[in-house]
Amino acid sequence: MRELLVAVLTSYGYSVRAAATAEEALALESEQPADLLVTDVILPGTSGPQLARTIRERSPRTRVLFISGYTGALLKDEDMAGAEFLQKPFDGKAVAQKVRSLLDPGTD
Repeated sequence: MRELLVAVLTSYGYSVRAAATAEEALALESEQPADLLVTDVILPGTSGPQLARTIRERSPRTRVLFISGYTGALLKDEDMAGAEFLQKPFDGKAVAQKVRSLLDPGTD
């Protein structure tokens, strides 16, 4: 899924940094804050919402897009504050539209 997201978002002109683990994502974020975090809700060792909270503590302007094969009902309201959700399966156009809406809300 990560490789597919990188390929799709790169094809739409986005600069993408990919991480295989939450620890890698945090290391990348500490080097340079991201405009957008795209993360699965369920991660090994932690959760997407916990990763998002940690990154937002460091970089409050980072937007968040949660993806999951589960329904958004898995997320509590506090997890979703200021974030968006995209349920799997989705196509490249859907993820690109969601990313664009998060990065430039006036283009919906």
